Amino acid sequence: MDIVGFVADKVGVSREVAEVAVALILKYAQGKLGDKFDMVAQFVPGAEELIAKAPQGGVLGTIGSLATSFFGGGDDESVAALAGQLGEAGLSPEQLPQAAGAVVEYINQKEDGNDATSLISGLLIPEEE
Repeated sequence: MDIVGFVADKVGVSREVAEVAVALILKYAQGKLGDKFDMVAQFVPGAEELIAKAPQGGVLGTIGSLATSFFGGGDDESVAALAGQLGEAGLSPEQLPQAAGAVVEYINQKEDGNDATSLISGLLIPEEE
């Protein structure tokens, strides 16, 4: 199963909604990891194509703020802007952490994916205090 189908099944959304969520999550990870993102992308067939499908404009400008808000920080205005965009795509704000967790789980299932899982989960999954 591809990552979009995996996320759709885990979160309970359509493939179209899952594709937007995965695209945004990968775009965020690519921006944060820079060259290290290649380590993640090798375990996600079609990662670059998915990233290219990520909505442009305000969404990409606020993805980091939304992710850090859900996973430990961020400002309310950025969260509201991105949550609205994701809502238009059919993903509720409550489903973003589920989608992020599913992306991490998908990579974690891959043989030799431990280092990539550590990289992306460090961005998307909050540390327990």
